[in-house]
Amino acid sequence: MHYTSRIILDNKLQMLAGMIYQDIHPIEAWETRECLYPEPLRFEPLEDWRPIGPGDHWNASYDHTRFFRARARIPESFAGKRALLLLNVGGEAQVRVNGAIVSGVVSYLDGSFLAERLRTRVYLPDGCRPGDEIEIEAEACLNFLEFSYTTTMRAARPFAEYTFKQACFAWADEEIEKYYFDLLTAVEALDTFENPLDTFQNSNARVLDPTVRRVMETLNGGSFMHKKLFAAAMDSASLLDLEFGHERLKASIPVASRALHEALDAIPHMPEGMVKFVGQSHIDTAWLWPLKESVRKCGKTFSNVLSLMERYPDFTFAFSQPQLFSYLEEYYPDLFRQVQRRVAEGRVELVGNAWVEMDTNVPSGEALVRQLLYGRAYYLEKFGRASRVFWMPDVFGYSWALPQIMKRSGIDYFFTSKLVNNDTNNFPHSLFMWQGVDGTRILSYLQRLGYNGEYDAKTLAEIWSLYDQKDVCDTALMTIGYGDGGGGPSYQMLEKAQRLKDFPGLPKSEFSTSVSFFEEAEKAEKELPVWNDEMYYEFHRGTYTSQAHTKKNNRKGELLLRRAEIACSMASALCGRAYPAGAFADIWKKLLTNQFHDILPGSSIHQVYEDCEAIYAEVFERAGALLDGALGTLNAALGVGPDQIAVWNFLGWPVTGTARACLAGAWQ
Repeated sequence: MHYTSRIILDNKLQMLAGMIYQDIHPIEAWETRECLYPEPLRFEPLEDWRPIGPGDHWNASYDHTRFFRARARIPESFAGKRALLLLNVGGEAQVRVNGAIVSGVVSYLDGSFLAERLRTRVYLPDGCRPGDEIEIEAEACLNFLEFSYTTTMRAARPFAEYTFKQACFAWADEEIEKYYFDLLTAVEALDTFENPLDTFQNSNARVLDPTVRRVMETLNGGSFMHKKLFAAAMDSASLLDLEFGHERLKASIPVASRALHEALDAIPHMPEGMVKFVGQSHIDTAWLWPLKESVRKCGKTFSNVLSLMERYPDFTFAFSQPQLFSYLEEYYPDLFRQVQRRVAEGRVELVGNAWVEMDTNVPSGEALVRQLLYGRAYYLEKFGRASRVFWMPDVFGYSWALPQIMKRSGIDYFFTSKLVNNDTNNFPHSLFMWQGVDGTRILSYLQRLGYNGEYDAKTLAEIWSLYDQKDVCDTALMTIGYGDGGGGPSYQMLEKAQRLKDFPGLPKSEFSTSVSFFEEAEKAEKELPVWNDEMYYEFHRGTYTSQAHTKKNNRKGELLLRRAEIACSMASALCGRAYPAGAFADIWKKLLTNQFHDILPGSSIHQVYEDCEAIYAEVFERAGALLDGALGTLNAALGVGPDQIAVWNFLGWPVTGTARACLAGAWQ
């Protein structure tokens, strides 16, 4: 009976979900054209505009973009309602309304692969009114993450076939949607408290072994909460009138909602601690896509985040990598200005400081310092503040030199989640002091769940359960949101967040910032364990050897820049030659970008390394020219004639060895 009741409960949720959108008006008169995408936000048309509509198919592949456009009138019947655009053209798409970016949408071919990440709801700008005719444009491309990861896509062909599935205006019945999320949150919490013994009994299975049965009975701590929540959800749902249309359902919701909240309020609740949530969208600067695609991923992500911030005042979002902010500033200046405003408000949290989330094992110590130097300088210039958090959730291991570099760069905290994937040795701590090679200690946090998290009952219970140091610090941190083109947190997460702040049987939770968590954790510093070693990541081996040519070019670039800076400094100090600080900063940033943790370790697609070759060639040419120019000035000051050779030693100690030179006319 219980098992059957759960099916009934799930079915009622599905019926509720199907009645949220009302007054649906299809948009059918669309046009499309395919373009090449050779570089950021530059498109070369391959065809003229032609008709397309929902139900039609189109192909997506690397370096191609398909545009969709339509002119449509918002129905007059939406008066007094907030109009929504429901759009699913396939793949990843940036949506513009009347020329302004409003949102990103994303869909998946494989229903079993990240299907919960479907994002089709687009909030229209506030200026759009019923009766207005608006211009809609979608700039669509390959869903790179799905294309590269699903076996069917990988094995079949070099393109994905998408279906233009949906394009319509609608409005959401706020009363139905509110109750839907109330009930959904309670039902999802049921699974958090489901007892293994109950699962066996409800499926008519028998546990014959008495020892196994005793073990399962000891796990029955959540049984009371499960029964209370199930009764609250089932009793409330039974009051719904789902059989006779929208108006009958609307009339039944106040009674059902009151019953649900009264039942939940009556459940005894003594939360053990607090989980601070912060939104994120980890974007790999390059990986299964080239750098030019990360430009668009930044635009799609921040258009979603900024749109949601207008509607959910508690929502906070952390973002790292000044290189990506720089892309946003250059290619989406309107979005960048909005981000600056949200940073000033404290709702977009700057994290990371490093120019990119770089590999920390292969780059030189000088390069690691430059990552922070240029990253923090960018934050200070553009936002008036830098970050106190070294944010590295996805890097393939962490050098023992980092605590010293972090602390001396003005950084107080370290955050990661990568080491939870170790395949042999479990990293022993969640909250700890990381001691570097020189004895420097920095407060560090290993998030026990992956960074692309959900804000739901399961995540809330699990992150608290896995948190090792809850005995000395009763606050944990959890990041939520889909990265790499997924668009960050969804409105569904934010709706659940409102209901899980103080939910029976679960820790308290709230949207906050990573700095707020670390400031709370600082109170327990003296009681925290100390990790005095590198943090080795076991799951990604081979990062010292893959793409050896790229690693060689990286080291050549680091050494060339070192020599060029020394020579230019000497030419400035001794000869008055202007020091090209701006040129060096620009060249360093190009080299630092190529140190991203999916580029330098060798885990990206082939096209990324073709792009790297061009970047390294530019680094060598420009840094070499600066070196030659400075040496020319120094040689002239020393009186080195055209038939003479000067040998320069840029090391800090005398060197004895062989010098080689190519002399013009030497063989004549």
